[in-house]
Amino acid sequence: MVSRMYYTRVGGKTNGPFSPRKLRQLASAGQLLPNDWLRMDGNAKSVRAGNIEGLFPPSSSDKFSPAMD
Repeated sequence: MVSRMYYTRVGGKTNGPFSPRKLRQLASAGQLLPNDWLRMDGNAKSVRAGNIEGLFPPSSSDKFSPAMD
């Protein structure tokens, strides 16, 4: 089975190809940010990295916080 490969576009420069595992490593290290663009190999459409479920850990703003009175 062939894994999907992805390309990033950061600061106007295209990088890759990267495996999903490598993308998660880049995201964890802060080298890939939610506003950076990703494109899957063979697909012309790019999406924001932050739209890829599971790529980034949930932000603290996504967690429940009690109402402040």
